[in-house]
Amino acid sequence: MAAPLEHGLRRPAIVRLTRNVERAWPAFESKGFTAGSMRGLARLELKPRVSHVAAQLATFLPRDYGKALAIVVRASETRDRGDEGDPLRGFAAWRLFDFIEHHGTGDFTRSMAALRSMTRLLSAEFVIRSFIAHYPERAFAVLRRWTKDDSEQVRRLASEGARPQLPWATQVPALIDDPSPVLAVLDRLKDDPALYVRRSVANNLNDIAKDHPDRVLDVCERGSTVHPKSVAGSFDMQLAPSSSRATPACGRYWDSPSAQGWQYPGSQCHRDACALATMFLVRAISPARRASASVW
Repeated sequence: MAAPLEHGLRRPAIVRLTRNVERAWPAFESKGFTAGSMRGLARLELKPRVSHVAAQLATFLPRDYGKALAIVVRASETRDRGDEGDPLRGFAAWRLFDFIEHHGTGDFTRSMAALRSMTRLLSAEFVIRSFIAHYPERAFAVLRRWTKDDSEQVRRLASEGARPQLPWATQVPALIDDPSPVLAVLDRLKDDPALYVRRSVANNLNDIAKDHPDRVLDVCERGSTVHPKSVAGSFDMQLAPSSSRATPACGRYWDSPSAQGWQYPGSQCHRDACALATMFLVRAISPARRASASVW
């Protein structure tokens, strides 16, 4: 049985974080931080543990946010990643991101630059949502620039951090009410060369389809002509046609005998949107499998 996620934030992770910060800032009061972080930790679940340790970190870092942020970024760059066999080792870095979320929303420019740098180590998708909520226009201007970043982790953050229904994340109602700024980002990423990014785009479109199926249909009709069965077969997904707004190419497939028996729950328009959004996932198939896939 897999260990509970909160097990990724126990004493070994606290000790690693302490050493990381010490390397970045030798004046760090490591004993006080370790003692404060461990106090009451065992009673907490994952996210409260993260917040608890981040609060302790803020207590022992410089009060000046700029100085503290520089230490956090240096600590992330030199951090001890832990045992390679530990599937939860990445959670140890979460406290550094949480510090920025709770103490850096008043300093948009420096905080966003720090997240861009640190997301290469562990995705900043949860933290960046606070900046999207507080500064939507400024945040999306940055996300659009990031779609051209050399780092696939940064490009993926531009999509993943703006997902309307991102699991575990704090909801940003504006992303659900009007996905227009999100779609503007996805339009720049839907043909990204990186698998990591393309998967995020497909998941984001499926999120949007839950509330705005017509918007997703518009995007997919412009941007995909890949055979849906080849996608569904690769990912063990089930799709169903509807007559509401399938593209001509998609309609030809759904009318064929081979499409019989495919099912996807939900309204007709929602089924179309989900089916077409799923077609973007074909870009996640390896080149060899993609070459053998059926296309129109």
